[in-house]
Amino acid sequence: MAKLDEANTATAGSPIANALLQGALSIAGPVGAAISGALSGRAAQLAEKNTKQLFLTVGEYTRRLDETKIDREFLDSDEFTSLLIDILTMNAKSYEKEKIDLFSRIFINAAMRDPIATPKEGFVRIIGDLSTDHIRVFQFVCVRTKNPDPQEAEQTVGRVLGPDIASSTGLPEHRAIAYGYELVRYGVLRDWGLGTFDYEPGAFALTDYGEEFAAFLRDPLEEHSAEN
Repeated sequence: MAKLDEANTATAGSPIANALLQGALSIAGPVGAAISGALSGRAAQLAEKNTKQLFLTVGEYTRRLDETKIDREFLDSDEFTSLLIDILTMNAKSYEKEKIDLFSRIFINAAMRDPIATPKEGFVRIIGDLSTDHIRVFQFVCVRTKNPDPQEAEQTVGRVLGPDIASSTGLPEHRAIAYGYELVRYGVLRDWGLGTFDYEPGAFALTDYGEEFAAFLRDPLEEHSAEN
């Protein structure tokens, strides 16, 4: 927390931050007031609130975990420090409370023994860049992939359709499909129909990278209970 306070103080006193604040003050009406209010106070308050909640959530997970499952060498590594900085940075600016738990899960799962040898920063970026609705779309594709319809034709096993995603998540179909394609851009889903005969858009499948991402989104307490 001391390091975060130092960073906030340095940012607040920087010429760039002051220039932004002065620029906001020059804008008339409620827009200028809202910008100046966000820059002068709300941004710091949001960062502080999110950081405190992140540590509370991480603490709740760690108190209920077997400490022998924690990779202490990783905790002493530069990779751990880099991951912590990335998570704190992304988490501090998020307005979606659900993301705090997602960041906490990546943090805890990365610190477990025998982690997947994948750069975790990419997963932090995905959560930071996308909305929780995107993550709900991704998680539904994961669940459907792991639990396919027994009546599904062999040639279409692993395919998840946009209408099914929309029905499960409550999103409008056009938005569910759009979110699916944005997840394709991040490499965690693929366009299932691409390269097939009579291609039709709106069908997705989980990638290998997506399976790794899903492993870091799992509830570490459920995983730990399953092992026992």
